[in-house]
Amino acid sequence: MFREHRREMKAGLVHIQTERSDVYAATSLMRVYESTAIPGILQTERFAAAAMETSARMHGRPVEEAGSAARVKMARQALLTAPTGRNTFHFVLEAGVLDIGHGGPQVMAAQFDFLDAVTRMPHVAFGIIPPLSDRIVLSKEGFYMFDEGLVRSDCWTVAMETRRKDQIAYYLKVFDRLRRMASYGDAARELIDAARGRLT
Repeated sequence: MFREHRREMKAGLVHIQTERSDVYAATSLMRVYESTAIPGILQTERFAAAAMETSARMHGRPVEEAGSAARVKMARQALLTAPTGRNTFHFVLEAGVLDIGHGGPQVMAAQFDFLDAVTRMPHVAFGIIPPLSDRIVLSKEGFYMFDEGLVRSDCWTVAMETRRKDQIAYYLKVFDRLRRMASYGDAARELIDAARGRLT
């Protein structure tokens, strides 16, 4: 199933952020791979607002919506920052994601601080695929996997969603290979610190 961003945007940025909250809360294990952006649930409020301002301009929405939508996104982030024991997460990011900035150096520094903190959370596995890694699977579009029942992947104009078992099995295979290339713990934090050192 495909969802057109143009149609979803008509309801506004706040609506888009509230729409998925129940799915997130009901997911026991969320697997996330990102090659082009810091995942939304990992964004600080100021980073999210800056990123959504960019999105609003691209889609012809009022930029004033970005701040309210970012605050809604922070409510979802409580699944990470105030865990209940029901939700666990496994993130795999391409290292290049750390160099895609929004909001300027101060916002990015705070974003890196938050990512560093996430790497230490006991209910989170956080991996970064180092630059120039010898690939065992290609780098392609990111995706979110909600347990083993739903996968969502965003493209420029549409979001793809699938519940087909054969496709979900393929995404599981892809994620397993991606996670095997990733660095965790101190090695991941070193990559975050290196990105912080590139701030100007």
